[in-house]
Amino acid sequence: MVESGELPEPTLPEYMRSVSIHFNSIALEWVRMEAENASLRKMARGVSVPLAGSWGYEIASKQLHWSDEVYRIFGVSRGDLCLELALSFYPPQAREKIEKVFNRALNEGIGWEDVEADCITSDGTHLVTHSRGWPQMDASGTVIRVVGTFKDITPRLRVVG
Repeated sequence: MVESGELPEPTLPEYMRSVSIHFNSIALEWVRMEAENASLRKMARGVSVPLAGSWGYEIASKQLHWSDEVYRIFGVSRGDLCLELALSFYPPQAREKIEKVFNRALNEGIGWEDVEADCITSDGTHLVTHSRGWPQMDASGTVIRVVGTFKDITPRLRVVG
């Protein structure tokens, strides 16, 4: 059974094609977000504007990489970053949701779309975030990294709510 926010399991040939398509989608999404972020920064001029960012986790080195926007969303300075620190921003129920989809990408090679979760920034601000993630595989089909996008959607929910 496919849960909300999770993709159905494709066959291996379909999956290999979809990995290529998702990688291209991630690259295009990243370029779009960078352009949007540059535009938002110009418009903001001192006004706090939520931004979207990108992230990646390298399995071999166990290194997590965030774009500047993700650091800004969580309110932390660039520096040493690990998966445990990233997960610490999520309350237990949200952390379980994030860990579930992330581990599925790592262990089963299945990405996720449209996962919303609560988080608490370094200064205690409550946010609602949206994430997407896709595994990247080597030629043998082994997951070597997981990459994705991340956005603070709190302002959108305030307008809707």
